Amino acid sequence: KSFFGLANATANVASFANVTHLGEECAEEHADELWRCLFGAYRLLSVRTPYLAVGSQFDTYQLDNDFGGCGHWGCRPSGPEEEAFAWRFADETAALARSLAVGERYVYSS
Repeated sequence: KSFFGLANATANVASFANVTHLGEECAEEHADELWRCLFGAYRLLSVRTPYLAVGSQFDTYQLDNDFGGCGHWGCRPSGPEEEAFAWRFADETAALARSLAVGERYVYSS
């Protein structure tokens, strides 16, 4: 099975659907990869109003897409490469949550 990933799927959808509501600051920051602005990890950095964001460190929807459709709620890594990816994803999600939780920005991540 090949590793296509949610990022690639999102880039394809953004291109096909001609997504334009991406936020001016985010679109300038990621002009070569506008699809990134569809992900909170990139878009929330430019949001100026107070917010509460929730992010799962082991997001089964994203992992299911990244691992190639293993069944949304029962998604498990099928080998060392996928397991390493899942742990990197969790670590990066936790680090992002810590970096975003400033001032009136609140993030819950588990």
